[in-house]
Amino acid sequence: MAGYSREPGLETALQYSVSSFLPPAGTNRCPSDAEEQSIRSAIENACIIRDQYRAEAAQLRAKLAEAEANVAQIEGYILAHRAAISVFRRLPIEVLIVIFQSTLDVEVVRYNVAPRRPWKLSRVCHYWREIVVNCPALWSSFRI
Repeated sequence: MAGYSREPGLETALQYSVSSFLPPAGTNRCPSDAEEQSIRSAIENACIIRDQYRAEAAQLRAKLAEAEANVAQIEGYILAHRAAISVFRRLPIEVLIVIFQSTLDVEVVRYNVAPRRPWKLSRVCHYWREIVVNCPALWSSFRI
């Protein structure tokens, strides 16, 4: 990680010092006082390395969270700008009304009822609301 450095040589010291103190497999030999001191030192070094990695991981998690927030913000920006140039914004009102009527008719066929819910369409955006509210054909019949 840029701007962050661990104490040099600790990993190497950890690799060589710990392995030399591990008792042979299957024995319970008690280490001598000098070996115990060396083992404690190796453990202390390992704890320092572990704590450094934990701190580095925490910094990386924070950086990742910041990057993900930036990505989400940029995606919102992209979506908003794509919506601004959407082909649907160029459709004439008459075509939108035909589409809206077709949508309401599909509800009737699919559910075998006459829900005719033009107010759902009016919730999409301000522009659609103006069209739906001012189009009597969409409100000619609906079920309560």
